[in-house]
Amino acid sequence: INLDSARPNALSFLCIGQRSPTVSQVDFGGGCYLWLDFSRRVYVFPFMTSSTGTFSLNGSLNSDPSVVGFSLGVMFAVAGNPGQPPLGLDFSNLLMMTIGQ
Repeated sequence: INLDSARPNALSFLCIGQRSPTVSQVDFGGGCYLWLDFSRRVYVFPFMTSSTGTFSLNGSLNSDPSVVGFSLGVMFAVAGNPGQPPLGLDFSNLLMMTIGQ
């Protein structure tokens, strides 16, 4: 997972969870949506962007057959100006991933 062209040296969050149903997406206006379903478990991992505004995470999942076909949503939130809506954060689009074999 890579984040490019973000604010340099910014507090940021990697959010992983399930996609929100269409009817309950949070619309912050200006085409900015919160796509994850926060009524379910969402994992939030804080990090700092690099001096060039990038972040990269490599990893793998174990080979547990019970997770095959499970869908995850991944999005980033990068801190901006405290008075800047929404919540002083810039949100990425949602990346949907389905675990395969």
